[in-house]
Order: sequence, then structure tokens, then C-alpha cells
Amino acid sequence: MLGAFFDDSGTHDQSAVVAMGGLLGTEEQWDIFERRWLAQLKEPVPGKPPLDQFHLTPCRNARGEFKTYDQAQRDYVTSKFQEIILETGFVTVAVAADLVAWKELVVDPAVVEELGTPLEFCFFKCVETVTSVIRANKPGELIDIWFDKGTEDRLGKLAQMFRQLSELVLPEIERVGFMPVKTTVGLQGADMIAYETYLYGIECLRNPDSPMANAHFQAYVKRPLSIGLFARREHIEEFVRRSKETIARSKAQ
Repeated sequence: MLGAFFDDSGTHDQSAVVAMGGLLGTEEQWDIFERRWLAQLKEPVPGKPPLDQFHLTPCRNARGEFKTYDQAQRDYVTSKFQEIILETGFVTVAVAADLVAWKELVVDPAVVEELGTPLEFCFFKCVETVTSVIRANKPGELIDIWFDKGTEDRLGKLAQMFRQLSELVLPEIERVGFMPVKTTVGLQGADMIAYETYLYGIECLRNPDSPMANAHFQAYVKRPLSIGLFARREHIEEFVRRSKETIARSKAQ
């Protein structure tokens, strides 16, 4: 049995990029990950109290439980949690989209209905990627896929669609569901991938010819077990064109 956990980033107002990132692994890998992650939460940095959870955004910005951490301590604890993900050997999956371009290009009501929201696009591509990895490397294996409970109001219908398709089209999927990040360490790990993907997406927009991942994300970008997709403006234009063609063919029939 396999498991995958995904979290989102960049869904706030005025965001230029929306992203979703996550981790795919075996039951054995998840058991190892959970033990190490909980141990790190218990002793995050010498001299600091235990953490309720690891959330990269407040850590990076010295907020919440990380308010008293200096820069060196924040870098240290980030690297320790990152080390757990990398050493466990998960497949990391990341999908992002140019949110500004999406809002400008996906305006026709029929196209909006066909393509969904940018967050739904990321959700769909993450599930599609996971099933493709399984078919290529572990054919016949079943998987449970979990997302942040906070997105259930926006992604619940799409999750239900995948559940209904699983028997005929996606037999790999055993379950698609939602869990709270605070009490689900798999989603805390996914949060790291999602937020770093969001930041890398911003960098790709600023420096499209030579984007540079920050120091903490470089190890993910170059590793063979990482799979990433960034839907730029030209990709979204192509999505819209194909969608309009599909809609036109449907009307002609």
C-alpha cells in the first residue's frame, strides 16, 4: 500500500502563483518518516521547547511558534525537517500555475467550467502524476491520497469525482480524502514542498530564463525522485485553446 499527502500554497489574495506539493511513499517509508518527524518536533532546536507542528511559512517569517527563533535557528530547524524528507526517499511531486495569467486568460464561462480553478488544476495534476508514477514503477499497487482539510470546501467535489472514477479509470486509488495539517505529519512534510514550490514559482516569473531555487529547495529541484510542473502563460494559453476546441466539437455533434 502506498500513501501520498499534498498541501497547497499561494491561495491568498493577490498571490501571483498557486502551488501544490506533496510526498509519495510506501507504508514502511511513512512509518520511518512519522517516527523521525515526531522526534524532531519534540526537540526542534537545542534550548527550544517542543513544536506543536512544523509549518514552513511561519518558520521562514519568524511568526507563531518561531517568533523567538533567530535566522540561524530557523535555517537549522528547516534543514533538519528537510533532511527527514530527503533521507526517507520519498518521491516529491510539485505543481504550480501562473495565477495572474490564469485569471486573465481563463474568462469564458464555458472554459472556466471545463478547466476549473487553478487550485483544481494543481489537484488534478498531482493525482494524475501519482497514478502515472505507480503505473511506471509499482503497477497494481493501491494508494491513499490525502489533502489539507482546509481545502475540502474547494476540492471536495473533485475528490469525489476521483473516487467515482477509481473503479474503472484509476484502479490504483483506494481513497482520496482530507485531514487536518496540525495533526497529520505527512501534510506537514507536504507543506514544505508546497511552500517551496510557491516561492520557486515566483522566482520563475521574475527570472524566466534562469530561475534560481533558494538554498533549501535546490536539493529537491535536482534530485531524480522529484517531479515538477509549472503552468506558465504559454501553457495556459494552450489549455484555453484546446478547451475551446473541445467545446466547439461538443456543440457540433
